[in-house]
Amino acid sequence: MVVPALRHRSRAALIAVAAIFPCAVAPTAGATTIATYPVPSPGAGLSDITAGPDGNLWFTEEDTDRIGRVTPAGQITEFPVPKHADISDSGPTDIVGGGDGQLWFLNDVDETVDRITTAGTVQQMFFDQIDNGRHISPFPGGGVWETLAASANDDSVRIVRSDGSATELPGQLAGGRAPIATAPDGSAWFADGASALRHVTADGSQVSVPLPPALIADDVRSIAFTPDGTPFYTQYYGGDFPLPPSGGILGTIAGGQAASTDLGGDYLPEHLTLGPDGALWWAEKNGIGRRDPSGAITHASLGAYQASAIAFGSDGALWFVDANANVVGRATPSALFPAAVGAAPPPATPGKKAPPAKRKPAAPSVKLTLPAQRLSAVRSHRALRVSAKLAGPATLSLQATVPAATARKLRFPVAKKAKVATLASAKRRYERAGSATLTLRFGTTARRALARARTLKLTLAATTTASGRSQRTTRKTVTLKR
Repeated sequence: MVVPALRHRSRAALIAVAAIFPCAVAPTAGATTIATYPVPSPGAGLSDITAGPDGNLWFTEEDTDRIGRVTPAGQITEFPVPKHADISDSGPTDIVGGGDGQLWFLNDVDETVDRITTAGTVQQMFFDQIDNGRHISPFPGGGVWETLAASANDDSVRIVRSDGSATELPGQLAGGRAPIATAPDGSAWFADGASALRHVTADGSQVSVPLPPALIADDVRSIAFTPDGTPFYTQYYGGDFPLPPSGGILGTIAGGQAASTDLGGDYLPEHLTLGPDGALWWAEKNGIGRRDPSGAITHASLGAYQASAIAFGSDGALWFVDANANVVGRATPSALFPAAVGAAPPPATPGKKAPPAKRKPAAPSVKLTLPAQRLSAVRSHRALRVSAKLAGPATLSLQATVPAATARKLRFPVAKKAKVATLASAKRRYERAGSATLTLRFGTTARRALARARTLKLTLAATTTASGRSQRTTRKTVTLKR
């Protein structure tokens, strides 16, 4: 039975009709790797998935106004959700497990915060026709953190508590997707467009950390934390509506400063989450990405499926929803990443010595050559081409930096305690030794800084990474004149 709305409007109780679907498995890439379970409602508009306090997985159906529940055995039940908004795709979007043993979700074009019990009873907790919610994350003791955009009073963050009350925290959020995530200490981190990550506590205190500039940087897509509380985020770059993004970023905040890794165009990361193995996992264009505690990044395919959102279940499996296929999927982590998750070394043969450990291949050296270019040409082309000569196969990363004091004079944003500022960066994998060319592309903020300079001394830092994770960095200083 659905409880009538608590605020602004009353609503007749709606009988929840559970649609129970028998387990249907469609294995791909090996039966032990992926199993999928069709959602009973066609065209459900699957949006998000999370682990529930009852050991099941819960997911949202934006286009059919339902919350779904799937057991570890694959049995799906759907619960209807009432709504106010007269729009076809105005159903539930974000869903999270709360500290009160229930699940919380956004509804009604993200204007309403609702709650659902593990028995399927829906209760409207907070409704406001003006403020436009973006994302939610659990608030300690019950309730949720919520980010707002297009708000009439420029509130950036709201706390909705288990009694239906709400606290507004002023903050001047610029807008965008505004993902938010709860840190291990109960505070929250949220994204302000593509410009910064902000740390907020329950008393409203906020600290902002500028993000590294990228070429036409897109909004931050998701945020998660390693076990020690270090925040990580995912971001797109290189696309401006209607152009699609050309690459993805995995970034982190350390020592009050942001740093990022370019994942390239084949991987567009979403729905960052901490796995039970202590690694960070995310959904991406071609499957699943993973960063282990040592920093190594690997990728795995989901075969014919594309994860719209991911979560880990009580069974230790990676669960996902695929909006296009209209299925809930279950993937075995050790089968996705056999070399990293749960892989055991082969048993030793009695009386036979173990082979010596292989040495990690050394990162190859690199020589940099910068063609004679002027600041005006760099601003005009929005890029700087750098030639390199590699002594062997490697991933080549290149950064153009200036001292922090120089960046501040040019009004380029830089963290308070930073010693250098990165104006542009690039990364590419080369499978053989020889000549290579990397293009450093400057975003709008960097180009404005270049326009203020008469001369500019850039430090080019080229880092080669070998397959064994060893690295070597070469630096070259160049001066650009008007």
